[in-house]
Amino acid sequence: MNHFTWTQYLETLAVLLIIYYVVVFFKYYLPEVQNKLQHNKPAPAAAFSVLQYQEPVATEEAEDPLVRETETLISQLKLAIGEGYDPAAIRNILEDHPMIKDTALRPAINELVVTECEKIGAALLTEAEVNEWWEA
Repeated sequence: MNHFTWTQYLETLAVLLIIYYVVVFFKYYLPEVQNKLQHNKPAPAAAFSVLQYQEPVATEEAEDPLVRETETLISQLKLAIGEGYDPAAIRNILEDHPMIKDTALRPAINELVVTECEKIGAALLTEAEVNEWWEA
């Protein structure tokens, strides 16, 4: 070992480390890097020329009445809560929309009432309390 200098030893060690990390990169990380590079490539222009944009046709007959009813309920609740917290008014609004009462939208509406009341600093409500108002 006396015929090798420290400089030769460190240079050899550096070259071996570089070779090691290059092998590890090609074995484990190259497919992942190639995959990411392929996803970042822009789509060819020819594909866009084939696509045709069509304006969606909105008709009143095609609109779901539940969607219209839900939008009306949400706007009424936000308006009523924004004007001031009145549990009786909120109960009346909920009672005026029986179509939504037994749907999967009910928990979301309850959460909306709770969060809107929290925004204006009204009484702290729970979703369970609002849920009881549907039955009142």
